[in-house]
Amino acid sequence: MTNLVIMKDHKAVTTSVKVAEDFEKDHKHVMRDIRELEKDVSNFGLMFFEGLEPDYYNRDRKVYYMNRKGFVLLAMGYNGKKALKFKSDYIDAFDQMEDHIKSNQIQIPKDPFVALKLMFEATTQNKEEVEDVKSRVVDLEENIAIDPGKYNYIGRRISQKVRQVGKERNWTMNKEQAALLYKDLNKAVAEVSGVRTRSQLREKHFDKVMDLIDDWEPSTATKMLIHKLDDVKDLQI
Repeated sequence: MTNLVIMKDHKAVTTSVKVAEDFEKDHKHVMRDIRELEKDVSNFGLMFFEGLEPDYYNRDRKVYYMNRKGFVLLAMGYNGKKALKFKSDYIDAFDQMEDHIKSNQIQIPKDPFVALKLMFEATTQNKEEVEDVKSRVVDLEENIAIDPGKYNYIGRRISQKVRQVGKERNWTMNKEQAALLYKDLNKAVAEVSGVRTRSQLREKHFDKVMDLIDDWEPSTATKMLIHKLDDVKDLQI
């Protein structure tokens, strides 16, 4: 279980999609559980807020982002040994992300002379210290959630690639065949980037994922399953 908690708008949050995946629930059921909480929780808006994320077919779907309190409130209703382990993992992830955010906050002094002094001291750091700061900045930038525009572009390119592959091979491209291709390509994206789902992609993954999509070919197993579906269709005709 990786990337349980992400940073969004300088806050540690997780998503209804991630909760559904890790607690092995349908996303629509997690969304239903969250909406049920809204009826009885007066400060619901401080713990949950809506957003949009593309699904595997690049269709926008509503999701909920939630902070630590929102997650705890939601997860109280999920029971069992596995659920208990997931709750513990999430709380640890929230702790780590919140500590990370606090440690990277820069406090700017209100006194201009103090601020100027700090700026002067910063410019006199030795080369090793400067390089260390640069390295940390790069690491932070690369591990932030992928830009929504790039995320949506990846979804569009995946859809285009699936259609292109089907057209080049003269496949019928019915719903079942398209689903097989989407599954194959999304699995390849996850393997190359080292994440479980597309929603966990980071900025540092973008170029690698784009190269993969350009060069991707469906696996032999996927092609055999697609041909089998075509054969079944021919027999029905």
